[in-house]
Amino acid sequence: MRIKIIPYLSYILVYLVYLMPAAGQNTADQLALLFPAKGELAGWFPADSTEFATGDDLYLMIDGGAEIYHEFGFVSAGYRRYNTVQGQTVNLEIYEMSDPGAAYGMFSFKTGKSGKDFRSGCQGWLESYYLNFWGGNYLVTVVALDTGTQGIPGLERISQAVSARIGCKNQRPDITGLLPPEGLQPAGIKYIRGNLGLFNQYQFDRRNIFGVKDGVIGIYSGFKVMIFQYRDQEESGKWYQTAIGQIKTNTLFKNCRQKTEYFEADDLSANKVILGKTERWILAAVGKDFDKLQIGLEKIKSTLMQK
Repeated sequence: MRIKIIPYLSYILVYLVYLMPAAGQNTADQLALLFPAKGELAGWFPADSTEFATGDDLYLMIDGGAEIYHEFGFVSAGYRRYNTVQGQTVNLEIYEMSDPGAAYGMFSFKTGKSGKDFRSGCQGWLESYYLNFWGGNYLVTVVALDTGTQGIPGLERISQAVSARIGCKNQRPDITGLLPPEGLQPAGIKYIRGNLGLFNQYQFDRRNIFGVKDGVIGIYSGFKVMIFQYRDQEESGKWYQTAIGQIKTNTLFKNCRQKTEYFEADDLSANKVILGKTERWILAAVGKDFDKLQIGLEKIKSTLMQK
């Protein structure tokens, strides 16, 4: 059936559309306010105008890697360069994500163990020539193209200016607090919302055999533990059986065996793999030392049983 629009109503609709700014323009205007303006940073000035991206436009802005942003929940991004009169350059990237958990997830994905804490936003991590921090729905990446006497101080100054705008209104996702703190590596918490995040830490399968939408990975000395969270016990049980079935037929694994509480297998790198389930969570551990894996899972299981 064709819908007829009364003539005078059509004029009203056109007029309203004309008055309403485009959603992308609203997003760009909001992001633009987070970028330090000319004269705000002593010794540094914007080298060009700010570039913006929404949706699939991110693929044009980032040379690879846009998919993981979309997995977490990408909304928009802005990019701008800052220079000194001596020619140093710092790149500032600000990503608006769908919620604070998405922003934290991307922050955890982009940080490595070689860095150190830096006070920006809710949490910052400074590495050799770049800095990442998150606050609220935003992830900020600042890159110093010159690591000399002005490059790193400029990176820090620009980061602090943006941090003052964003602040920290939210904490990281609750699931990240379920990891045992003893022995966690620096930047050893990785929050994930899909198989790309999981695949980056351990390759169970190119498909999302766990149906991961909410999970955390803890990196310890010599092993990793993982917690995947589901809506209820029925959903976790379904994905637990699906994952076991796929691992049994995957040539990356061998010596698959079902024990009383855990499913166990070996991978081609001589790692032990343990899977378990309790209530609405699936647990996994990967590493060389079977005893460490089992102890790690038991600690997590004990914590979950108190929830």
